Amino acid sequence: MSPLELIARQLDPQAVDQLSQRVGASPQQTQTAAAGIAEALLGAMARQAQQSPQRAQRIERALDRDNHAALLDNLGALLGGGGAPAGVSGRALNGMGILRHILGDRTGRVADQVGSASGLNAAQVGQLMVMLAPVVMAALGRSRQQAPPQQQGLAGILGQVLGGAGRPANQPTVNRGFLDAVLDRNGDGNSADDLARMGTQLLGGLLQQRR
Repeated sequence: MSPLELIARQLDPQAVDQLSQRVGASPQQTQTAAAGIAEALLGAMARQAQQSPQRAQRIERALDRDNHAALLDNLGALLGGGGAPAGVSGRALNGMGILRHILGDRTGRVADQVGSASGLNAAQVGQLMVMLAPVVMAALGRSRQQAPPQQQGLAGILGQVLGGAGRPANQPTVNRGFLDAVLDRNGDGNSADDLARMGTQLLGGLLQQRR
C-alpha cells in the first residue's frame, strides 16, 4: 500500500476530529491542510530520493533505526500527545526535526500555502505540520515493510507520489502543480499555482470519502 493510501486510512473521521480539536479548526479545514502537508512532505522526499541515492539511503536508515512504522499501531496516542511506544525512538516523534530535515528553508513556504488553501492561520498550520510529520514518516516506513524485499527502495516507493517509477497501474497520483508550487521546482519564486485544488488531490479525495 502506498504511503498516501496508508495516511488516508489512518486519518479516519475520528483522527481528523481529534486533530481539529487540538488546533481549534473545523474538520474540513483540518482535512484539507492534512492532505497538503502529507503531499508536500512525501513529494519533497520523492524528489530527494530521485536526485540523490545517498539522501534516500539516509532516510531509509532513519526509518529502520527509529522504527517509525510502529507509530501507526497506536495513532490515537500519538495524536493525543502521548510518548513514543515501546521500541520507537524519541526521534520518530520529533516533528520539528523531521520538517527541518525534509523541507529545510521551504517549511515556511509550505505552511503559507497550506494556510492559504485551508483557511487555517499560521499557528494552526504549524501545529498540524509538527503533529503530522511523524505520521507521514510512519506511513513511509510501513510501506517499506509491506513491500517485497526487492521493492523496498525509497525511490521506487515514493516514485508513485510523483507519478514515476514504482507507481501501480491505474493508481492516481498527486497533482504536480501543487508540489511544484510549494517546493518551487523551477526556482522562480512563484508558489501560487493550483493551490485551490489541493484538497481534491489523491489524499484529499480519499479523506473526503471517509467522512
